[in-house]
Amino acid sequence: MAINHVILELYCGFDKEKNGKAPLYYKYGSYHPGYHCLENSCESLSYIKAPSEIAYSDSEGESEFEKNAWIGFGGDMNPESFDDENNYESLKNIWEEICKRKIQESYNEYMKRTEGMRGRYVNFTYDLESVGWGKASLEINGVENFLRRVI
Repeated sequence: MAINHVILELYCGFDKEKNGKAPLYYKYGSYHPGYHCLENSCESLSYIKAPSEIAYSDSEGESEFEKNAWIGFGGDMNPESFDDENNYESLKNIWEEICKRKIQESYNEYMKRTEGMRGRYVNFTYDLESVGWGKASLEINGVENFLRRVI
């Protein structure tokens, strides 16, 4: 089995005046796109890739901008001029490095703060270079409980 996480930006193009009442599967009414739109092949849904973003998703696997749960490279992070492609790529590389480090720091802090609350754990190191993340490894404490939940 292969696993991948995909970050997309979803857009709701539902027109209340043109289409009338929103379909029953709309969880939060119109203009709140989410997995319910994907699951029901909603005609009003459009999406784009969301590159260079990091996010925390809720119990539904969704991340809301209003809750400051995601941020992407762009806006005021962009250079004043896009004339220098090397400068732009350098800035994106810095962003990528920071994001990956913060993900690891979040994991490490969580593990430290919850030590003794999670049961018996073993250490496991995963080679991230094998999945294209460059020369890095991810140490996972808790594979035993993780595997117990998966199997």
